[in-house]
Amino acid sequence: MYGVAHAAPGLVAAIQFQIKRSLLLLLTSEPDCAIAIESPWDNSVRDAAGNVILAEEDKNSINQTSQLADRHESWWKSLRNFTAAFVDGRLNEESCKLVICTNAHIGGGIAHSFVNRTFTEDDKWVEKQRKALAKAGLKPAEQMATHVQFTEEHPEDFLKVIRNLQVIDASGKAEEPTTMQEIFRLLRCTPEDQQFVLEALIGWINECVERHILSGDCAIIPVSAFNTRYRDEIGRGRQQRLLRRLQIDFASTLTKEQRKKHEWDTFQHQLHWVGFNRSPDILEQAVDDFLRYDVATTAYADIGDIPIQRFKARETDLRDQWRVIFNKESFDLTEANPELKCEAGRKIFNACASLNLAIEGMAPPDSYMTRGAFHHLANTPPNEPEVGWHPEFREMAKAVTPPNDEPG
Repeated sequence: MYGVAHAAPGLVAAIQFQIKRSLLLLLTSEPDCAIAIESPWDNSVRDAAGNVILAEEDKNSINQTSQLADRHESWWKSLRNFTAAFVDGRLNEESCKLVICTNAHIGGGIAHSFVNRTFTEDDKWVEKQRKALAKAGLKPAEQMATHVQFTEEHPEDFLKVIRNLQVIDASGKAEEPTTMQEIFRLLRCTPEDQQFVLEALIGWINECVERHILSGDCAIIPVSAFNTRYRDEIGRGRQQRLLRRLQIDFASTLTKEQRKKHEWDTFQHQLHWVGFNRSPDILEQAVDDFLRYDVATTAYADIGDIPIQRFKARETDLRDQWRVIFNKESFDLTEANPELKCEAGRKIFNACASLNLAIEGMAPPDSYMTRGAFHHLANTPPNEPEVGWHPEFREMAKAVTPPNDEPG
């Protein structure tokens, strides 16, 4: 079914339907299971020992016409396939559930008897369905004759199919909108992220199937591997949502008025002390980083579900790394000339700005998340900042005039 170039619309729709069923099985199966696609069933669930515990055949119709009428070849072909699997010993009656899933509505007929069954039916019910199928198989059309004949030749195995079979149609979980609602209900992410996560997961399943089939292997996806990818895509979805929020918030925050409010903050003095004021671009970037960090930490806390305490813990780690760098670069500079001290301060700042300290639950941070954090640490308290760049920043900070007293 896969790797077909220029596939017809009906085939493409069938593949999409099958993949959505694969996704639903991946979302609802135990972590130690695996989902096999086209191996040999459209979809099947295997337990940790490799035993098939669910075998499913999917029937997609682009015109919503049922392929499961009493004398339809597709119906009898599936019955024959399941019967053959019992004959060959590939399925175990005691542990395997059989499913035929269609996107069409089944209004009547024998297949309708299996729709959403409860498996509490007794032997009389099973015998009733056997007789109905035997009657429907009388004088079969040519295209279904071989399938009917095979089931007649293996009556005991055919009964196993009847006992274990469930049909899902458009009145239940197989209906396209209903299937998607079920998937969306199971996705552990916000409504804003669902479409992104859904498309990413379906794309990943397609890639796995095509890669296996092109290499000649069975397409088997462990649920544990899916769960890992699932968590990653939820993280990416959250990141996409966060970036959209940041674009809006940055636009409203990085204004001339907001920048001007911080022109004389302590972190700006610290940059002056080591000579960065020779480049106005660096000072402007510093204010932007300072403001972006404020916005981003709030957004991560609100939308990214990362408590502000984690950012405070990260700031503590950054301060610890700053201390190592500061002590190394400022050691034995007491008698050095002012320019050497400024040069050491620039080295300290650049080394700190290049740190890439991650935080749990967040994608690798953008560089402003590090620079902005250091500017905040270099800004408070105003006369005793927690970090600094100039080897004598502590003494220099004590002489800083409060921002309100600075010339505009």
